[in-house]
Amino acid sequence: MKQKETKLMHDMKKANQPSPDIINTLFWRDILEAIGDPVSIQGTDFRILYQNSRSKEVIGDHAGERCYTAYENRSDVCDGCPLEISFRKGHTCTGLRHDTVKKGLVFEITSTPLRDAAGTIVAGIEVARVISGQLKIEEDLRKFKFISNKASEAHLLTDREGRIVYVNESFCRALGYSDKELLTLNVSDLVPVFDKTLYLEMFDLAQRQTVPPTERQIRRKDGSVFFSEIVVTGYEIDGKPYIFAVFRDVTSRKSIEDVMLKIAKGVSCLVGEKFFHSLAEYLCNILNADYAYIAEVIPGKPNFLRTLSFIADGKNIDNMEVDIAGTPCEKALEDNICLCPSGVQSLFPHARIMAAMKIEGYVGKLLYSSSGTKLGLVAVMYRKPVEHVAVVESTLRIFAARAAAEIERRQSEELLRRTNAELEMRVRDRTLELQNANEYLKEQIEKLKMARNALEVSETRFRTAATCIADLIWEGDVRTDSLHWFGDIDGMLGYEVGEFPRTISGLMENIHQDDRVKVVKAVKKALKAGKEFSAEYRIRSSNGTYHYWYESGKPVEFENLKPVKWVGSITDITNHKTAEQHLKESEHKYKALADEFNALLDAIPDSLILLSPDLKILWANKAFATNIGKKVSGIKGQHCYNLCCKIDNPCRNCPVIVSLKSGKEETTRVMNTAGRIFNKRAFPIKDKKGEIRNVIEVTRDITAKVHMEEEAKLVQSRLIHTNKMTSLGTLVSGVAHEINNPNSFILNNTQVFAEIWEDAVKLLSEHYQSDKSIHLAGIPFSEVRKLAPKLLYGINDGSLRIKNIVDNLKNFSRPDKARMDGKVDINTIIMTSTSILENQIKKFTNNYQVKCEDNLPFVKGSAQQIEQVVINLIMNALQSLPDKEAGISVFTKYNKRANRVEIRVADEGCGIDRKIIDRVTEPFFTTKYDIGGTGLGLSITDSIIREHNGSLIFKSNEGKGTIITVRLPLYESI
Repeated sequence: MKQKETKLMHDMKKANQPSPDIINTLFWRDILEAIGDPVSIQGTDFRILYQNSRSKEVIGDHAGERCYTAYENRSDVCDGCPLEISFRKGHTCTGLRHDTVKKGLVFEITSTPLRDAAGTIVAGIEVARVISGQLKIEEDLRKFKFISNKASEAHLLTDREGRIVYVNESFCRALGYSDKELLTLNVSDLVPVFDKTLYLEMFDLAQRQTVPPTERQIRRKDGSVFFSEIVVTGYEIDGKPYIFAVFRDVTSRKSIEDVMLKIAKGVSCLVGEKFFHSLAEYLCNILNADYAYIAEVIPGKPNFLRTLSFIADGKNIDNMEVDIAGTPCEKALEDNICLCPSGVQSLFPHARIMAAMKIEGYVGKLLYSSSGTKLGLVAVMYRKPVEHVAVVESTLRIFAARAAAEIERRQSEELLRRTNAELEMRVRDRTLELQNANEYLKEQIEKLKMARNALEVSETRFRTAATCIADLIWEGDVRTDSLHWFGDIDGMLGYEVGEFPRTISGLMENIHQDDRVKVVKAVKKALKAGKEFSAEYRIRSSNGTYHYWYESGKPVEFENLKPVKWVGSITDITNHKTAEQHLKESEHKYKALADEFNALLDAIPDSLILLSPDLKILWANKAFATNIGKKVSGIKGQHCYNLCCKIDNPCRNCPVIVSLKSGKEETTRVMNTAGRIFNKRAFPIKDKKGEIRNVIEVTRDITAKVHMEEEAKLVQSRLIHTNKMTSLGTLVSGVAHEINNPNSFILNNTQVFAEIWEDAVKLLSEHYQSDKSIHLAGIPFSEVRKLAPKLLYGINDGSLRIKNIVDNLKNFSRPDKARMDGKVDINTIIMTSTSILENQIKKFTNNYQVKCEDNLPFVKGSAQQIEQVVINLIMNALQSLPDKEAGISVFTKYNKRANRVEIRVADEGCGIDRKIIDRVTEPFFTTKYDIGGTGLGLSITDSIIREHNGSLIFKSNEGKGTIITVRLPLYESI
């Protein structure tokens, strides 16, 4: 283009015509319009006589104005004006001009004087070339080198032969070379295991698309090696391909990951003492510690700890109580964590035990309960300084939550054991009272000789059933006015399930108004004496009548010396009171005694039946008849298995048959078709010779208790998962930040290269008209002109995809602050999850399909938790595939019949065994221990869906695949 402009000026001089004539000549106007740069002609008074179309487009139409007024808004000629210099010196001049009207444009101005036939200068022609892009490229290159040298990551640029052509200062520091030394080396000199073929494949792939990050060992100048994560991007400079690589030292991260994985595999399935011993052993072995221990706080002894496991030099030491005053352990209890890599004996001179053990390094972490109270410590100790403090600290922080949860579970079991022991003591005392009552009944029976045989049977029934009677157990919290019942409180008082109040105030309202003051006085008196309280009172039943209750209890938790949590038991003594009253009214009416005895058994909420050796029902209480929907009169004489289970033969696990053979009390647990769980106990009744005459079977509904145990396991799994996701979120946020830096360079540089190509293709196109043999990188120019825009678009599109994936990762790792009432678009969740898992999907399958129904209704809940569910289900499906040809399909739809939004994940994987499909949502149950599975994924998924009032449905065909359907209620229907 510049050659054309020079030739034009030369021809115009040669024409030797006055300026106005030249302008009005059609030939010259066509030539000036054909020039791609802005061209204008000014008179010697600097008035604009002519502008071509490009000049008007870039600068504006200013014909008739003086150039310095039109372009610079000045009243006089600009300083250094090339046109003024050309008028004065009579030859072509060049200069720069910054456009003050259109900010940011910089022009290179070439001015040439025009003469008439006599040689007098009558006008001047001015050609402007926009060079803002070129200046910006030079400035961006300078900024890139400056930023690259300031970056913490190591940067490297190599050609296809592996020769190093650029390194930044961080790369030199990381490898111990100078930049001059590195520019003489090859990639093979830095990578211990170098494969030329793999390098060329990666090089060529980088020119076409984004290359996933890889990890390699890198050799330093001194011969040592370190692990580095490498991100590679293809570049083209002056028509030659290169790759730009960013190195990040991940040696510490890999060390921490290896340690975490080994410990997690060793302790994930253990509980109790086995867990503590295993965790301490793994901490010693993997962290190379001489000592490791887990200890709990001793109530009432603030300066003492009780060890739960103590490993010294690989040996298990008996548990003991240790005084921690003046030791690092005391500091860890106060400051949450104590890091003392070396100098323990000088920093803690009063720690005599540690001096005797020759402890030099110590790292300890405080263990918290779920309510924030201090539970104990987990710590490792060394006879020499700690080498990898960060690894040790991270390990203890991660496993502290698991150890704390196990201690808290252990303490809860101990509390339950003590409560059960107290209950058994009360039952024994109550049994003794009943035995005394039986003695009294025997005296009455002697007076009724005519009914001796019948009374003997009644006494036997009463004595056997009395051993099965279970008092109501309660637990109350005055802070929340909550009251939890353990037993059938509703059935005892004739209410529907869940109808009787579960609050302390609600209980007091149902106590007879004349007895309330007596109960309050009994509690105050017991507190003052430091003993447990007991009281008898009347309680209102559902029909308005009153039951007599005997209640006892004591406080188990205090705040500010005030009792806030209580436990106790209640015995319904209504029948006892009634029996006493009837005995006083008439000692001669045996029938009344028998009726009262039957009423007592009927009042028991558990199902009671008396069976003969051939399993026929001789007697049943009202609870049994109610449970099977029969009248008591229609039960006697029928076989229990036919009446209860609708079968013709005895049940396979019947405790009555086992009791008839063993002569002892037998117990078993069964589940009915409605999912209710029952505990069945069989008690043999023997005659004076010791032979079994009959068996009493007691059935108790323990569904609520079992569900509480399952909920406790689920809470424990959620605690572990929360800690894991916190650590994962920190890691993902850091990785996303590091990826964004080089990706920003790609986006910015791609835009600059697009502008360069736009200008370059115009010059090359003109040159191509006269020279058809032009090749770029060995490719004909006619093909390059079509290919180059696609390549630039591909680079820009790939970089934008990286940015979207990073943004999704950052959103996924960000803590979920949304409430459970958010308005969630399920289709958006599916597409975001697919974007996050794009690399995993490509790794496992070539057949991945997503089909989202249009106009899908919104659901109510937490978008991030639902996204976690989708990611867990897709990852499980990917890991089940046998090869990459097996496929996965993800669908969304609105189920009108169920009025639910459905997410369906179908895979062609290995399927689930029918024997274990009902256990896949249990915490810590997994079939993938060999690849690091923890058994928490589907457990957490099931918990999240249930919290959203949804359902999780499994349908699997072993060897062919699995379909998992998630159903969530609509936003408007909740």
